Amino acid sequence: MGLSDGRTFFRCPDFVFLKIAPGAFMSLIVILDDRISNRNIFARLATSIEEDVTVHAFGDPQEALDWLAHQTPDLVITDYKMPEMDGADFIRRFRELPSSIDVPVVVITVYEERSFRLRALEAGATDFLNSPVDHHEFVTRARNLLKCTSSKNYWRAAPSRWNANWSIASVHENGRCAIPVSVWHK
Repeated sequence: MGLSDGRTFFRCPDFVFLKIAPGAFMSLIVILDDRISNRNIFARLATSIEEDVTVHAFGDPQEALDWLAHQTPDLVITDYKMPEMDGADFIRRFRELPSSIDVPVVVITVYEERSFRLRALEAGATDFLNSPVDHHEFVTRARNLLKCTSSKNYWRAAPSRWNANWSIASVHENGRCAIPVSVWHK
């Protein structure tokens, strides 16, 4: 059942699913990489994900953290190996910010060692991309994570629009958010 604002209802025996239309919210993506060439490539890729994407790129982790203290992005993409502060330290400090608890963070790394990935995961990383980055994989992973964030943001922004029977849910595939949906409980 389609609605005039782009939402679509799907019915099944126990739930009604509400799929949020792409572009319902303007997405804000933060990119952190000490190499300007990588920042430019990742920013170009990020703007190709969907319409109305805003990208803020930083070369210095502390500068990014200072900016993030006053802004809440929908997605953060960070390099792991940087001077001064590595990706895991950046993520740990980012997760200390009040509004960052559920912002997805993708780490780009050349490291194959398990210890680097575990360190980033323990700091709060959501996903990884191997460097050199496959452009199609970058866009696809970022788009999927933005869909999850968009659904959560939709319901946070307007909880009074719906009665108490509505709640946020996500359909998971192999432990990752595959399709963000909202559920009406009968």
